Amino acid sequence: MKYVLDVAYGEKNNAGSKAKADVTAILTKQLGFQRIWFKQLESRKDRLRFGHSKIKDILAKVQSGDTLVIQYPTYNGHTLETVLLKRLRAKGVKLIAFVHDIDVMRYQKKVFYKTIAWECRLLNQFGVIISPNSRMTKLLKGHGLTRPVVDLQVYDYLQSQAFPTRSSDFRAISFAGNLTKSTFLCKLKVPADYLLHLYGNEPSDDILKNKQIKYHGSFSPEELINVMPTGFGLVWDGPDQQQLSGTMGKYLGFNNPHKVSLYLSAGLPILISDSTAISDFVIANKAGIVVNNLDELGVVLAQVTAPEFLTLQKNAQKIGEKLREGYYSRRAIQEALSML
Repeated sequence: MKYVLDVAYGEKNNAGSKAKADVTAILTKQLGFQRIWFKQLESRKDRLRFGHSKIKDILAKVQSGDTLVIQYPTYNGHTLETVLLKRLRAKGVKLIAFVHDIDVMRYQKKVFYKTIAWECRLLNQFGVIISPNSRMTKLLKGHGLTRPVVDLQVYDYLQSQAFPTRSSDFRAISFAGNLTKSTFLCKLKVPADYLLHLYGNEPSDDILKNKQIKYHGSFSPEELINVMPTGFGLVWDGPDQQQLSGTMGKYLGFNNPHKVSLYLSAGLPILISDSTAISDFVIANKAGIVVNNLDELGVVLAQVTAPEFLTLQKNAQKIGEKLREGYYSRRAIQEALSML
C-alpha cells in the first residue's frame, strides 16, 4: 500500500497550505495513495502530551513494505519527527520526503532545526528525497545529504476552472503575498504606463500613496487566479528593490516560491530576479522575464512588444496547464517510487 501523511493546518488564504493540500490531492486522486490524517501539534505542551499517541496511530495504519510520503517539514518538532521516522524504518516502511521548505534558511529564529546539516541528518532517514530544484539539491548535498534525490522543478497548483479571459492590454503587474514584509514596495518605481496590483494583507500607507499601485484585498489561492489582470506576475522578497536581501530574499536563491505557480496557473508570465533558483525554470521555458534588479523594470518592460508578450503568455499558460493537473508532482513521485 502507498500512503501520504496529510498534516492538517488551520490556515486560510495561505499559499503554503494549498501547496501541501495539492500534493495530497495529486497522490490520492491520481496515484492511488491512501491519506493518513495528522493534526499539527502546534505547542510544545501538545507535542509532549499527544505526540507518542499520534505516532502509534500512524504506525497502526502501515505495514512492512508499504510506502509513506511525508511532506517536509511537518512542523511537529524535530524530536517527534525523529522518533516517527525511526519507528517507521524499524517497521520496514519505505519513506519518501517531499520537501517544501528548509526552515533553518527561512527564519532567523531557529524554532525546530539548528543548522542545514541538522536538517540533512533528518532527511537522511528517508529512502528518497524530492527536492524543490537542483540548486537546493546541491546545497543539501553540500551539507551532508546522502540519499537519492529527485528534483521537482516547480510546485503544482491544482485548478479546475478554465483560464480566465484576458484583455489585450498587458501593462499590468500583479504581486500577491505578505505585503507587510514586502518593504521593497515602498521604494519601487512602477514603470510608466503600468499599474501594480497588490493582493494580500493591507499594505502600509507609504505603499498606497503611490498612484500607480492599486490594492485589491486578500483572496483565497483559488480566487486569485481569476482576479489578477492580464500582465506579469512579480516575484520578489526582502527590503531592497536593487537585490534580493534579508533572510527571505536570500532564500529565493534556493526555494520554489509558490507564487510562481500561482501566476503561471493564471497564465501570467513571470517577472523575477536572475539570482533566484526558479529563474532557471522560467528561462528554460521562456515563461517570463528575468531582471537583475527592480530599478531596471522600466527599461526592460519598455522593450516588450505586444507579440513578444503574447509569446510569453502562451508559454506561461502551457506550463500553467501542467501545474493545474499536477504534472510535476506526479512525475517526481513516480520517479521516487522507482528509486526505493
